[in-house]
Amino acid sequence: TSARPTTAASSTTTTTVATVTRPLTFKVLNKDYNNSLASPTSDYYKGLKSETENALTPIYKKQFHNCIGAEVTAFSKGSVIVDADIKFQSGAGVIPSNEQIADALRSDVSTTGDMLNALQLDSTSIQSVSTTNSSSTFPDYAIAIIVMGILAILMIPILIFLALKTNVCRKLGRALSLKSPYNEIDPSVSVQGWRTHSYDLTE
Repeated sequence: TSARPTTAASSTTTTTVATVTRPLTFKVLNKDYNNSLASPTSDYYKGLKSETENALTPIYKKQFHNCIGAEVTAFSKGSVIVDADIKFQSGAGVIPSNEQIADALRSDVSTTGDMLNALQLDSTSIQSVSTTNSSSTFPDYAIAIIVMGILAILMIPILIFLALKTNVCRKLGRALSLKSPYNEIDPSVSVQGWRTHSYDLTE
């Protein structure tokens, strides 16, 4: 009898690399926006995305050794406004600031007449602004008001419980009740001896 061949099961190990992203936005002047750039499945979207990423990635990998690459996330109107993420490997070096991200692209295109390969950029539009740094952040005083309101609501049932426990409501009602002084007069006592006074205020 011949031995049966055995097949060793191969295992694949997938390593997940922690990344940090920095946003990048700029305007392309020599491309026209149309509705196909709103669809990631369109040929125009795919082509412009690939062209832009292939132009950006070498710039940032050259300046930052821990750069993984560039990824276009959206296109919008304004000739064509490009939104991209520049990705870096976490723990493999210093992560550049937003300002450094914008300066790196400005510096590169300043030597080529604002050309990013075949893409004509508006260098004044290059910026890197995180959404968490937006000027529309929630004001501190509003947070304080909300916290105080929540605490006040939480105190209401406690105060009600204490009021019922100590009969505060009943005691307060007694203290505030007004009784006519005539209620205290013994009806058996004659009031004939009482004198009434009148005052003539007219002259």
